Amino acid sequence: MTNYHLRCTMSISQEEKEEYIEKRIAEINQLYKQAHKKDDLDFILKRFSLKCIRNKKKSSPMTLKMDIKRKIIQMAIDEPEDVFNYDYWLASSQSNLDKNSFNP
Repeated sequence: MTNYHLRCTMSISQEEKEEYIEKRIAEINQLYKQAHKKDDLDFILKRFSLKCIRNKKKSSPMTLKMDIKRKIIQMAIDEPEDVFNYDYWLASSQSNLDKNSFNP
């Protein structure tokens, strides 16, 4: 069952949805543990149609750095029904840098 199919099918039960999500998480987790290269992460992102929020829109994370791709995949494992918000992460990172910077 594809992501699109899951969203379009209104007749599935909550139990079937949870079962699908559990299988998806297990498959993502297995591939993630074996991923060592950028291409491995790209494969996971494409295979599971993982997106992120960027400039207040859903977009492809393919142009982002490896550490961000890892965060997106990890979020798909930890919070499968949520989308990684790159805008929020970037603002949060910048805020942490500002707090940790040394001002003589």
